Amino acid sequence: MALSRTNCLRTTGLIRSVELLSRISSPQNLLEANKLVQIPCLSLTIVKKKPISERRYKTPLKFLPKHPFMEPHIEHNPEEITKLLKEYKENEPVSTMPNPYAKPYKRCILCQHDVKLDYKNVQLLSQFVSPFTGQLLNRSITGLCIPMQKKVSRLVKTSRKLGLMPFMFKDRRYVEDPKLFDPLRPKKYDSYFSKLYNNLLEKMYS
Repeated sequence: MALSRTNCLRTTGLIRSVELLSRISSPQNLLEANKLVQIPCLSLTIVKKKPISERRYKTPLKFLPKHPFMEPHIEHNPEEITKLLKEYKENEPVSTMPNPYAKPYKRCILCQHDVKLDYKNVQLLSQFVSPFTGQLLNRSITGLCIPMQKKVSRLVKTSRKLGLMPFMFKDRRYVEDPKLFDPLRPKKYDSYFSKLYNNLLEKMYS
């Protein structure tokens, strides 16, 4: 049976330790055994450094100037600092003053008149339905805000489920009613490019 190198070393170490134990019978023999055999021992010590905030330096850290002609330490006068702060506060913009360049807040026709919607009010809901297809008109045509458009669509669905409004067309009783908006001419939202184009036309023909 062939032994590997590690197994051979283990067996030889065990034999030597048994031989030494058999020899050691008195303190004199123990001292001789210590002289003969010196087992190497590896020790690893990990030194944990303190963080920079807790370290104490013997010499204090000095202010290093960026320029050789710059003073290493500058002492500020508190009166000058308070004076500068007052001047800075005086030059600040007034927060209570309304913005003169702010655009007027646009409100839809239902929000302006504070109209209370209900699924039973079929005559009002039919204003937002197409007379040709019966579909709900888009927000670009109706001019409603997002929450009101969602509310109208929800109420139209409930009234149709309950059989108060037809699905495929508009109710014939309310076709000739005065319209809140023109369904054939959708409202154009002013964009940056449209405003720029209009300004250029005004400058050209003025």
